[in-house]
Amino acid sequence: MELLHAINMKRLQSQLKHLQPKDVLRLTPLDLINMPGIGTISTANELLDAVSKFVAPSSTTLYDLLNSTTSSKLRTGLEELDRVLLGGLPSGTITELAGPSGSGKTQMCCQLSVLAAAPQHAGGLAAGALYIDTEGAASACRIREITSSRFPNLTDEEISECTSRIFLHTVSTADSLHHLLSHTVQELIIEHGIKLLIVDSIASLVRREFDSRLSSRSEVLLEQASLLKEIAEGFEIPVVLVNQVHTIVQDMNADGGGSETEKLEASRSSVGQLTVAMGNTWYHTVNTRLTLQYKDNVTRKITVSKSPVAAISSFDYIIDKTGLVLTSFYPELEETQQTAIRPRDTSL
Repeated sequence: MELLHAINMKRLQSQLKHLQPKDVLRLTPLDLINMPGIGTISTANELLDAVSKFVAPSSTTLYDLLNSTTSSKLRTGLEELDRVLLGGLPSGTITELAGPSGSGKTQMCCQLSVLAAAPQHAGGLAAGALYIDTEGAASACRIREITSSRFPNLTDEEISECTSRIFLHTVSTADSLHHLLSHTVQELIIEHGIKLLIVDSIASLVRREFDSRLSSRSEVLLEQASLLKEIAEGFEIPVVLVNQVHTIVQDMNADGGGSETEKLEASRSSVGQLTVAMGNTWYHTVNTRLTLQYKDNVTRKITVSKSPVAAISSFDYIIDKTGLVLTSFYPELEETQQTAIRPRDTSL
């Protein structure tokens, strides 16, 4: 265990052998002095100091930070969106896709999986993508269609290699998702070089099981959020979560319609007449929020509604066989209406 060598306290090796740094830091000096080999407050404090230094992030220069920031992005395939996000979805953070059914959330997840798995000469990462599906919405055929349509110059062998890098796991309960995140995911990331984790959708799973038990739902959400942040930061990969929206029944800005805090958070999370599910606590969990909406029968709109690097901005898009495509790439949108996927054609 690296911790044992780092703190250089050989007399405590047997006590620390099965402990993680976080387990040690949860203990007080009074708790530690009861462990064999410690005995005194000074030794306990020495151990806590050593473990704290071991887990503390090392310093870095601004030059290195800027280089790592620009190089560790996953492109979305929407060039104008990538531009405002300074290259794409940032690694080590959580990005949320929120929108009504049929707005293209799952389509975008499929597209992101393809872009992570595509070969580098085609602009991809040539890396693994882990897609956790809680609604049975992901389609292997659709992923292959996006791959072959978006990258028509790839050979059949390259397309097969690309799709073989995308791992799909289906879960149906919050417990199975928790077990997957706390055990299996880490092994898959290491073994298969996973550079993208998707959970589609975390909202439906929690609301399905805990809709009437708000305290239990909040507890489960916090546990899952902690695991997802730990995975994103620990492995320096982007984590993408799909969230649902529901209709705003009450005008929070009307007199007597809620506290000032509720009004503020409702306005931040609003998507037209819709509000993002899972409340204020979840709002602060995600680093970047992209909301997807309908504009008409063919056109949708994606909005950067929360980002540490980008101002609020929106872009129109359609969905075709290549995935999500900005309308700015179609000089005559009317000509694409026969090939664009309409909301009634798919629930993705």
